Amino acid sequence: MKFTTGTALAALLPSVYGHYFFDKIIVGGVETRGGEYVRTSTKQIKYNPIKWKNPLDNSTPDLDDIRCGQGAFTSASKTKVMEIAAGTDVTFKLAYGARMEHPGPSSGWLSKAPGSVQEYKGDGDWAKIYETGICYKDRDIKTTAWCTWSKDTITLTIPKDTPNGEYLLRVEHIGLHGAHDGQAEFYPK
Repeated sequence: MKFTTGTALAALLPSVYGHYFFDKIIVGGVETRGGEYVRTSTKQIKYNPIKWKNPLDNSTPDLDDIRCGQGAFTSASKTKVMEIAAGTDVTFKLAYGARMEHPGPSSGWLSKAPGSVQEYKGDGDWAKIYETGICYKDRDIKTTAWCTWSKDTITLTIPKDTPNGEYLLRVEHIGLHGAHDGQAEFYPK
């Protein structure tokens, strides 16, 4: 089975802004170079989230950008494709030593390409294969209660029954700290 990942957002100053993007994957303990197997965004400030209210770079969740990040398809033909067996753990890692320090869930998705994944925009069907939410009910719901809090990776497992083919594999973290005001922040890759 062959996979490539959609990749977008970034974190040049993660400790100041708290924003981030995924740019590497780890399979079998081997970490890839940034952008090697992850599509890169065309955003000027890569770590900015996609959101509904006060969108940055005119990127909202109803646009194609939500798949792999703003403009990520422009790097699709240059992004390497990795062969991964069904049942394998895949870890997405944040750039620049950033950590997810926004409260919110994470999820993982697969979409089978009709041909080469390097020519696939991700406009087909998607299947959710992973999700997390609150892991610690005795902790603060605004911070450390969330499974993703202060983590720099998201690890998911490719389902064992996934048919052979080429797929887009993506993860997403959603920062809920502004959701009460219509400003949930989406960090897809």
